[in-house]
Amino acid sequence: MPDRLFLRPFEPEDGESFYRNVMKDSAPELFGLDHPALPADAQNYIAERIPFYERPHFYDFAVVRRSDGEVIGEVNAAYISPDTADIGYVIGPLFRGQGYAKEAVKLLITRLTEDGIHKIYGACRADNIASHAVMRACGMRKTMKIPVRVSVREAESGLHWYLIELQH
Repeated sequence: MPDRLFLRPFEPEDGESFYRNVMKDSAPELFGLDHPALPADAQNYIAERIPFYERPHFYDFAVVRRSDGEVIGEVNAAYISPDTADIGYVIGPLFRGQGYAKEAVKLLITRLTEDGIHKIYGACRADNIASHAVMRACGMRKTMKIPVRVSVREAESGLHWYLIELQH
């Protein structure tokens, strides 16, 4: 099961695969949309990210299946401070329940710790049982602490927060 995936920056040609495998049948609000995703939305979503890869601390990666090169998800982290980040992820509906989210999040946590980030938060809705399980499987634990950058609205939205603090 290990090494089935790798993370890399999105590329313009990922649009079709990302749309087909991830955006098409996922909740549009995950991608900042107020309508069902269209192929052009996937292209635009990716195009918006590409210029940011030149900046330090930009963590938004395509989750790529090693066996066939298909983009099956996205992982990202919001840089909060030199040692703290807040992660997010989405795996396409057809690929859920197969351990891909856990594997992708572990890869992201490894990358973050290599960059000196050792306090990693994640959040999910109370009813998202699968995400609770993924974060626990990645060593994260429920916490009452909330990252400083989180707004009051987000803090009171019923999200459950997780945290992993790794050794320096």
